[in-house]
Amino acid sequence: ALKLLRIVGLEIGDVKLALEMYHNYLIKYVSHSEELMFEAFLMLSYQAVKTNNKQLQQYSEAFIPANLDIRDSLYTKFLCGLILSKSKFSMDDALELYNDKNQVISKTADEHTLKSPFDRVTECLIMGYMLNRDIDFARVIFQEAMGQKLFSGTTITKSIKSHMAEYGEATEKGTIQESMEKRILDYLCSI
Repeated sequence: ALKLLRIVGLEIGDVKLALEMYHNYLIKYVSHSEELMFEAFLMLSYQAVKTNNKQLQQYSEAFIPANLDIRDSLYTKFLCGLILSKSKFSMDDALELYNDKNQVISKTADEHTLKSPFDRVTECLIMGYMLNRDIDFARVIFQEAMGQKLFSGTTITKSIKSHMAEYGEATEKGTIQESMEKRILDYLCSI
């Protein structure tokens, strides 16, 4: 059900059908309501960025469970998606959200991704600044986190450096907006 929702919502882009499926799945799979809510949230966030539709971004927030535990990996996924989608429309809102949450999320790396929740959320904020053509502030955030040894290891630093390298290439080609938007959409698909 989750994979099907993701395919219809992200790859096919049929928001109406995906929301109908979400409703039907929610009735059938009550015990997986948070995961289903995440897929609906992600689909709306993705489509908001892709279609430059702020209303979809705002609507996506209705699918964030109010009682989600900060230690839950789903919390980090919601937070990453929210920072990325907010950054498309208001970098100030994305930064405010980041500042509200970055002190309370874990800095311990996940054994599968080798990134901590803090790493992932900070990476999303940096990508948001690059989407908004503010590489200088993206670098300040990166260097500050590096200087304070806040990152969990080399995996995250390599990932962020890869984003910055692509930004540099896109600058030379004159395709910053398209390249960074594609990178954010790809990141959303991989959450």
